[in-house]
Amino acid sequence: MIKDKLISLCRSLESEKLEEVYIDIGNPIKGYQFSDFEYEYAVTVHDKVKSIYTVFNGLRIKWQFHSKNIETKFDYLEGNIQLLNFRDMMIGYDGRAWKNEIWSDKTEETELKFFQRLKPFDYFGTDTVRCVCLEMTEDRILTPDLWLFNLGHVPLRMEIQIDEYIGLLEKTKGIWGWQYFYTKIDLSDKKNSAIRENCEFIINSYPKVFDDKFENELESLFQKLVSY
Repeated sequence: MIKDKLISLCRSLESEKLEEVYIDIGNPIKGYQFSDFEYEYAVTVHDKVKSIYTVFNGLRIKWQFHSKNIETKFDYLEGNIQLLNFRDMMIGYDGRAWKNEIWSDKTEETELKFFQRLKPFDYFGTDTVRCVCLEMTEDRILTPDLWLFNLGHVPLRMEIQIDEYIGLLEKTKGIWGWQYFYTKIDLSDKKNSAIRENCEFIINSYPKVFDDKFENELESLFQKLVSY
């Protein structure tokens, strides 16, 4: 099922409309190897999480779409997926468990323990720390629950879990910022105007690139987010 969605996603990016397409799929983790990971990181990995990493251990996809028909201040439409391999997700690129990216010595004490339990799964940000994280519980169970983290903002709980996230990567093609549609962010609030503008850009631009009508689902979700 997951493998089929991955194949479908990759095939959808074969369009001649797209430029600078890049796809890199990490070798899967064998089932028995999770025992070693769980021991090394003192964590219990939920079966839904295992089901992803036994298909691929890391996924990198990028693409761009340039067109004069997109009337916006944005220069182009882009997709960016960066599902981290299991080791990087758990301890970060530098082995410091995401210190100074997700949390720091200046993080409020009331937030610190929670932030330290967020494990970046899809590091899709390009100009700042912006990622979708798996939540690890206080008793160190790596759950399929997801949070959208944007540096300097309150994390947003996503209304989907990791298995649904993979399915939506197939539908959205990783178009930048799609994750906000699946939260309860209040897009009627002026402080979220930049995010609202990007969501509108996605809805208007998507059908210029892809013809599967998925923009209709995004429009429906958008109307709920602007009605809070």
